[in-house]
Amino acid sequence: GTANLNEIVLFQSGLPWHWNAFRSLGGFMSFLTFFLVMLIWQVRPPFDFPVAMANGINGLTSVYSGFSKSLFSFQKNLSLVVSSAFIVCVYFGGSAVPFDLTFFGRGASFVEFFYFVTKSIFVMILFIWIRWSLPRLAMEQILHFSWKVLIPLGALSVLVSIIAVALKFTGTT
Repeated sequence: GTANLNEIVLFQSGLPWHWNAFRSLGGFMSFLTFFLVMLIWQVRPPFDFPVAMANGINGLTSVYSGFSKSLFSFQKNLSLVVSSAFIVCVYFGGSAVPFDLTFFGRGASFVEFFYFVTKSIFVMILFIWIRWSLPRLAMEQILHFSWKVLIPLGALSVLVSIIAVALKFTGTT
């Protein structure tokens, strides 16, 4: 394993079943856990109870005005873009296209960039779709979800990955 995003993307090059999200059960569970954690981390509905607690007129943003409010909104939207791009790099193959780019010549990097942006937009749409579809959760529901769903799912994901690696190195698969 590596923490270098370029090597992670190169490892996933090829067709979609080579992507980390679909390569193994542990990879899918890891993606699901990370996606839900990013959804909670962005403090957007349905997981925005700490922000909604200050319900004035517009929640926490009612105390901001002008440039401060625009920076606050920019940060929330930037976190959506960055987390989507990171998810695409780690779980969906990044900019690696499943076909040969020699036909495009010097425009190959543009094709890779367009492919990466398209996948990132699909992940952003998924974030926004969940935001618009699910009702807002109460604080105890968020805590229950985190402790009783996300932590066991993350631990199970690690366990499944360890078992898969151990079976691969012993030659039983």
